[in-house]
Amino acid sequence: MNVSLTLSDGSLNPQCLYAQPYSLLPIAGRHTVTIPALGVSNPIIFDAPQEGAFEGRTLTITSTSAAMLLLEFKHRNRDIINRSQHCANLFGGQIVPAALPSLGISPFYMQESLWLMPRENIILNIQDLSGAPNVVRVAIHGTLYVLAASDSAKSSLAGVKTYALERNRKSVPFWYAPPPTLGSNAPIVLGAGATVQNGIQISSNAAFHWKKTTSVQTAAYEITWFEPFSGRPLSQAPVHSDLISGSALFPHVWGQGMLLKPSSFLRYTITNLTPNPNTVYITLHGQHLYDLAGVGPEQ
Repeated sequence: MNVSLTLSDGSLNPQCLYAQPYSLLPIAGRHTVTIPALGVSNPIIFDAPQEGAFEGRTLTITSTSAAMLLLEFKHRNRDIINRSQHCANLFGGQIVPAALPSLGISPFYMQESLWLMPRENIILNIQDLSGAPNVVRVAIHGTLYVLAASDSAKSSLAGVKTYALERNRKSVPFWYAPPPTLGSNAPIVLGAGATVQNGIQISSNAAFHWKKTTSVQTAAYEITWFEPFSGRPLSQAPVHSDLISGSALFPHVWGQGMLLKPSSFLRYTITNLTPNPNTVYITLHGQHLYDLAGVGPEQ
């Protein structure tokens, strides 16, 4: 939410005086969650602060092993992923080159804010893929708008609550992962030199604005995406994975993005470029737009 720091008369905007940077952490064990080897976490619950409206903008994570699968991501009891996703595709974190100390942190910026009002929450479920106990710390960072402010600021802050409720009614961040076969919750597993053709079914209750792409893979692949209305390829030839798919630390970003209608089918063809089996997790980042779909969000 972009708000001017000053009013037209040059005085400080009271709304900004009660807008504070804020990090939202899981309520159980504070920010640390231990997942058994190949096990699934208990629900990781982020409760909204009672003081006001929280606008989540970035995601960060650290863990003993980065090999983790996000099984569930719920906002206000609504799924905002279409299926399981590799955590390295969604969460930013420390930049740690081999044999070097950390160079700092690169959070993942969501395409749309996640708003929470008091007594609302976000729920994650994470599965370990490493085969060893995994200690995970995860946070959602953003802005807390303190609603219990002075009388002079209450009229200004009342608009924040109205904006927050209306904004996420129209738009929420959303993540799609392409399945190897329709309805599957597994990653794409390619045999030596194999090619798979399939697609992503966009929700019937929202349009999807695709803006970023990330992937985690065993080895190199090449991929062609096809425009769902005409079937036209989105590249002159298959694109090497190194050129089109980043990580959550440094995602590939489309300049304009692509707006997909509700119920459209985004096809892809993916080929393993190695003589060994290749496991591929791809995530498409963007936002669900409900007004463009002509229907409201799921309740």
